[in-house]
Amino acid sequence: MGERIKAHCNECCRKTNQGILYEQSIKQEEDKIYYSSVSRYIMIQCLGCDSISFMTFEKFGIEKKQPESEWDEICHQYPEADIFDMGDFEILAEEIYGRFPAIIRDVYEEIESAVKHNALLLTGLGLRTLIEAICIQQNIEGKNLMEKIKNLHSSGLISSTEVPILDKLRVIGNFSAHQIKRMSDTQLSYALRIINHVVISVYVLPKINKNLKV
Repeated sequence: MGERIKAHCNECCRKTNQGILYEQSIKQEEDKIYYSSVSRYIMIQCLGCDSISFMTFEKFGIEKKQPESEWDEICHQYPEADIFDMGDFEILAEEIYGRFPAIIRDVYEEIESAVKHNALLLTGLGLRTLIEAICIQQNIEGKNLMEKIKNLHSSGLISSTEVPILDKLRVIGNFSAHQIKRMSDTQLSYALRIINHVVISVYVLPKINKNLKV
């Protein structure tokens, strides 16, 4: 696998490095629509998850003396890319969140769907809801979410440094719900990374620690 390109991967939900498995180009002179055109067909494989997709590039010139570097180009990818390229939004792989308790997995899937569809107001609400879900699943009590977050720490489920961070996620959720305003993409992407760290700390690391034999 030699040449590489950047292309969207539906499995990874973002643009990834893709290796070219096969390529074929066809050039036509003076066809019925354009003066000349070049069709490029490539089969690519994601270097992260190994999924395979197919891309076509159609370049065409409409004037006889127009250099090829100035030709217009249309690109198609099959299967088609998802509605929203997650970009800086980091979503855990399904093989990870699929092992979460049902209530946590369901809320996380809702957050993933909101991010994919660029519903960032709902993403902010989902982050707060996920904290509530963690407290419910772990039987953490408190008269409000702020108190529950403190009790998560006193129960040993999160560190002292994570308490103010989770409280900021609570504020983000409240801002989305009560002000009906979405946070910026940057703020939400940071918040999602934080919540990823928390759910891994609560639901993944204890299992790994249990299986470690010293």
